[in-house]
Formats: sequence, structure tokens, C-alpha cells
Amino acid sequence: MAPLPRRRRALLTENLTPAGLAVSLRRLSFGQAAPGLLAAAVLTPLAAGNGGYFPPAWGWSAAALLWAAAIAVLVRQEVETSVAEVVTVSAFGLLTVWMLISATWSGDTTSAVLEAERTLVYVAGLLALLLVSRRGAIGSLLAGALCAVAVASAYGLVGRLFPSVHAVGGIADTGRLAEPVGYWNGLGILAAMGAIIALGLAAHARTVPGRIIAIATLPVMVSTLYFTYSRGAWIAFAFGLAAAIAVDRRRWFLLATVIAAAPLLVLDVLVAATSPALTHAASLVGPAASEGHQLALVILISMVGLTVIVCGLHILEQRFVPSAAVTRFGHIATLTAIVLIVLFAIVRFGSPIAIATDTYNRFNEPPPGGFNGKAGHVGKNLNLRLFSLSGNARAQLWRIAWADVKSHEALGSGAGTYEQYYLQHRKTGLQVRNAHNLYLETLADLGPVGLLLLIAGLAAPLVAGIRARGQDALVPVAFGGFAAYLLHAGADWDWQMTAITLTALTCAVGLLTSAPPGMRPLQFSARGVRAGILAALAVLAVCALVGLRGNAATAASQRAASAGHWVAAEGDARTAVTWEPWSADARVALGAALLGEGRNAEARTAFEAAIAREPRSWVAWYDLARASTGTARQNALTHARRLDPHEPQLTALQ
Repeated sequence: MAPLPRRRRALLTENLTPAGLAVSLRRLSFGQAAPGLLAAAVLTPLAAGNGGYFPPAWGWSAAALLWAAAIAVLVRQEVETSVAEVVTVSAFGLLTVWMLISATWSGDTTSAVLEAERTLVYVAGLLALLLVSRRGAIGSLLAGALCAVAVASAYGLVGRLFPSVHAVGGIADTGRLAEPVGYWNGLGILAAMGAIIALGLAAHARTVPGRIIAIATLPVMVSTLYFTYSRGAWIAFAFGLAAAIAVDRRRWFLLATVIAAAPLLVLDVLVAATSPALTHAASLVGPAASEGHQLALVILISMVGLTVIVCGLHILEQRFVPSAAVTRFGHIATLTAIVLIVLFAIVRFGSPIAIATDTYNRFNEPPPGGFNGKAGHVGKNLNLRLFSLSGNARAQLWRIAWADVKSHEALGSGAGTYEQYYLQHRKTGLQVRNAHNLYLETLADLGPVGLLLLIAGLAAPLVAGIRARGQDALVPVAFGGFAAYLLHAGADWDWQMTAITLTALTCAVGLLTSAPPGMRPLQFSARGVRAGILAALAVLAVCALVGLRGNAATAASQRAASAGHWVAAEGDARTAVTWEPWSADARVALGAALLGEGRNAEARTAFEAAIAREPRSWVAWYDLARASTGTARQNALTHARRLDPHEPQLTALQ
């Protein structure tokens, strides 16, 4: 083992002291902290607000990010750019435009505009983070993302550790953990990305206090990940961590950190898994509270233990690095372990073909079910869900998406139209909105052009990260977090939850800003450049705010209608129609309000206007049938049943 350079040993020793912490904080300028502060400020409320899934969240988040980008343009004199950055931003921008253009052949302006509004959030996020960040800002970006994920995970976990917070009628909310994101698999991949970032920062952060803070969040995120019972998130976590280790040029220390932290993290998971009241839905509050408090104590002990481990690892790091011989031995040992695992799998489960066939058959099996409980009757042990290979009907969703691809090979069926195609061609009563595969759904909706733009935007940061892995020790951390997202997005609807995708794009920006510039700096002081960029950002911000006003009014109308406040619902719906004249949703909301007031003729006019903007919406045809009588009612029902033959509401109305 060879000693570390004297300067690095001195820095590490200095950082272990309180005086060293003060010096580190003084060195941290606002310019260095700004990217992380921006990431945390946007990601935290998005994650807390149902993961940024609903349209009203897109407007304010895009506007806030574009505002931050405009400030950066005003403050900075120049920005260093790279080819990868230009490719990423251009690809996402062109993808947004292509979504809008797709309305010309799909005839569905509502879905196209909504998809573009969501993607505008990602364009705004890339622009803001790239303009605010300087070269070497990857640490700040990762810290901001980790902060947001840790807060979301802690919020969700508190409800599990202290179940009386969300108890109703003496029954604890002990099913699959989903809050605050609202979807367990979404919270799972968010916690998985956070855990990868925490492990990477614990190994490679520039200061010891930073490493301690990062490692202290790890038990919270791993426990949160466990209680989601998300198999895909666990697989993505393992894949992302493996990708980070593979790219890391100092992988020995990242491996050492993972191995040292593993026993305490396994202890957290074991205590969680062996707590019956916490692993069965609809458990009584008393036992759940007792076990939750016990687990909270174990997590706290893990945090203290991990802090001690990090300090010990830093003492090891300042004294030794592996020699060439030790490195060769590590490579041989890793390869040997992989070979042994493969051989064991073959002996235990059969040939690769047999394993693949068995996996395929079990993936196509129906979901196990029986996990949901109700008052007085708990469900099955949720631990069993982690060992099921059922794809929960994903194979059916993918087959229908592929049929959609073959039916619209050249251009796709139009942005956001998968749900309509699925409902028309499904064989069961299962109702979904997305194909649970970002890449296949993009191909179905936007054709080869859309898929190529998406792949270009996602692949450029990976290429930049591989090129920059020797530039900064934190590059593998961001690479692993981004890789976990890319894998998980192939089996779920992460793209539709802006908090998740923006977290991944924060990692991507860290990769992009770590690569060498490779292009001449963009001079904002040049005549017309600053004004042109600010004008473009202003136009995009106006679009975001218009979407915010319209979507918020539509949501308010729907809430008022649910409460039976028809006059208020009508007023909000008319506001939505004014701000978003292209939206079928606004006109459906207006028609529902008018129908509630007994103004059937006006309601029919509103529903017909909605159908003109979204002709394949069974909901609009169904509502038109409710507002009609006689032959007109039967014709509307016929259209609705053709668009969704398995919708029970249509059968009930008929």
C-alpha cells in the first residue's frame, strides 16, 4: 500500500477538526453553493407535492427554473459549454417541439400540449442548472439532490415509525410506503437514487463533514426504500451502484465504504422485515407504534455507527492507497466472484436458457395479490412481494404499446395518446395511463424521431460522464444515480413524475459540467446575445405561467364539482377555458359544472367542444351521453364504448 500525497493527508486531517469545519464553510461561496440550493429548492416541494405528477406543479416549477436561468444570464459574463451540453439541451428542446407538432396528425391538442408542458420542466431544469453551475459544481448538485430525497424519505418514514400520525379508527397506515410522492415505486426509485448518492458522497466528498452528513442520511433512505417493497427500485439501486463502482477509478474506496456500511444497513432492513405490524397492511396502531419506535432507535444507532465508520475510513484513506499488486488481486477476486455466482446460478436454477424461460413465464404470471388489508383483517406479509417475479401485467401493457408502434410506424400515434390506444385494445378491466416503459411509450407516441431525440438527450450525459471520470471523484456517483433512473424508467412511469426525472437530470448536469468544455465560452456581453437569451427565457416562462393558470383553474373546478359547488366549478372552468382554449379537460370541467346546474343544452355544447379537441376521449363522449337523451345519447354511448369497451361506467349508464 502506498501513502497518500502529503497535501491530501493534511487536508483530510484538517477537515476532521472543528476548526477545519469552520474553514471549509468559509471557503464555500454562494456561487459554489447556488446549484445545490436551486436543486434542493425545486426538488423538495415537487417531491412533497405528489412527485410533481399533476399539471399545476409543472407551471410553477418551470417558471421558477426559468427565472433562475434568467438571473444567471444577467449575473454571469460567460458560460463554458460543451458539445454534450448542447446536445442534451437541444434534444430535450426539440423533443418538446416534436410533441406539439404531433398534434397535427393525432388530432389531440390537449394531450400534446400537456406532454409538452411537462417536458418544458425538464428543459427549464437543464437550462437553469447548467447556467447556474460552474465547472466542478458536481458536489453542490449532488448535495442538493440528496437533501431533497432525504427530506422526502424522512417525511414518508416518520409516518411508518410513528404510525399514530396517519391512523384512522385505530388502524395504522402500514401498507406499501408511498407518501409524499404518492406512488410506492416512485418513492422507491427516488430513495434508491438518494442512497447511491449518499454512499458516493460518503466515499468521495471533498470534506469530512460533508461525508458524515451524507452517510447519516443513508439509514433513512434505505429503510424508506425497503418499506416501498419495490422490486424494481431495489434492482435499479444495485444496478446504479454497480455502474458507479465500475466507472470509479478509486473504486476500492467506494467498495470499502459500501462494505463497511452494509452491516448496519442490513440491520435496519432486518429489524424492519421482522416487525410483523409494520410489514402487514391495516395493522393495529398499538403494535405498529411499538415496533416503529424500536426501528427508529435502531436507525438512530445506525446513523451514529456510520458516522464512526466514515471517520475511520478517512483515517485509512489518508494513510494508504492500494498498490498495483493489490489492485490486480482485487480485479481477479471480483472476476472470480462473478464466475462463481454465475456457476452457482446455473447449478441451482439450470442453463441460461432455462433461467430466461422461467423468468419470462413468472414475469407473465398474475400479481400475487392479497397484500391489501382492511379494518380488523390484515393482509399477507408484504415481505413476500419482494420475492415475486410477476410483472404486474406489464407484459400486457408492453404488448399493446408494441401494437401501437406497428400501427403508427412512421410518426407515432401522437404525444400522450398511449392511454387512449390502451383503453381501446385492452382485454381486461385494468386501467392505466402509461406503458410503464419510457422508451417503448415514446416510440409508440412519437415514432422513431421522438425516440432518437430522447435517447440523444439521455445518452449525452453518460458519454460526458465516462470522459470525465478522471476529472472529479464524484463523477461516478452522479453516473450511478443517473444509470439507476435510466434502468427503472424502462419498467415504470418515472418520466411522468417530474420530481424523479429532475433528480436524475441533476445528476446528469453534474456529469455534463465535469467534462472539459470543448467549445468556445458563450459570451453574454456580446451585443444582442444576452437580450436574445433573456427574451427566449421570457417567452418560455410566459408559456409555463399560462399553463399554470389554466391547469390550476381546471383542478380547482374539478375539486369544486366533487364537493357539489357547481357555481364555483363553472367559474373556475370558464377561467381555464379562457387561459387554455386548446384544452379538452377545461371544457369537460365546464360541461360537468353546467350539467350539475341542470343546464344540459349548454353542457352538451361544452362536451362537443371537448370532443373536437380530444376525439378519442371516452370520458368526453360519456359525459356527452349523460347530457343527452334518445338517439343522441345512444350515439354518444356507442362512441364511448368503441373507445373503451371494458369501462364499467358505460355499462352502468347504458
